[in-house]
Amino acid sequence: MGAGAFPGRRLGGYGAAVLHGKRHSRRRPGCGSGACRARTATDAGAAAARAGRLDAPAQAQERGSMTDDRDTAAATHSYAGPPAPWRLHGAAYVSLWRVPVRALPLPAVPGARFLSFAGRALCVTAWAEYDPSGTLAYREMLFAVAVRTAGLIAPACTVGPIWVDDETAAAGGRELWRIPKRVAAFGKGPAQAVHGDPGALFQASLNEQGRFVASLRFQDRQGLVMPIRVPLWTIQRGPEGPVRTRCLLQGRVRLGYARWRFEPEGPLAFLRERTPLLSVRVDSLSAQFGV
Repeated sequence: MGAGAFPGRRLGGYGAAVLHGKRHSRRRPGCGSGACRARTATDAGAAAARAGRLDAPAQAQERGSMTDDRDTAAATHSYAGPPAPWRLHGAAYVSLWRVPVRALPLPAVPGARFLSFAGRALCVTAWAEYDPSGTLAYREMLFAVAVRTAGLIAPACTVGPIWVDDETAAAGGRELWRIPKRVAAFGKGPAQAVHGDPGALFQASLNEQGRFVASLRFQDRQGLVMPIRVPLWTIQRGPEGPVRTRCLLQGRVRLGYARWRFEPEGPLAFLRERTPLLSVRVDSLSAQFGV
């Protein structure tokens, strides 16, 4: 996805986007009231460029439309952490799954539909470790479902259960992008030994309030390392409608073997008897959120 890829575009950058159930036309800066309002909000340094609300599916074209930035300030008024965009660096261990739609732990966001084939949705589990060179340093484990929505061609997903080991990261995810992050304890794995070491083993575990949630053992496979650059949107449920956030993921991907374990009565129990379609390790990961 290149610049200007979504109707929530604003002068001065991207954040979570807001649409109000009406089409916004393309205008040159300064020649229409919507553009003037967006430019004024940007010049004032408003937090409105970082988050927002949608109350209807996008009807505008994917490129070139703008929203009034004054409508996006509410989601960030109580948040004191780093503003969007976040730029995170580290590594991730990702598995791709097919899960029956009826077994998913979350409903589709209004205006979006799950990307499914023969009644099975395409889903992802990811275990990420972000280092201090980025906006924040923390660990994260998540489950997400691929979705489709009107006016958006790029890949998109809705994030479901997600845990981090940092309070600021949790608050930022909730306030900026309506991603339901919650704080948990992550068991240490030999992450430093894995990086750059083909065949090395990564293992880690996750506990919430003293209760086991999930664990991962990852083994590299011999083979090519492929560079990736993936533009991505998250589409989350907000208090006044869907919230869309533009992201960009870059790194080097290597295939591997992942063995996941999940608590039988936990939030990811529906994955216990299933096997991932494929698993990869992403090294030199650069993850940008709210761009």
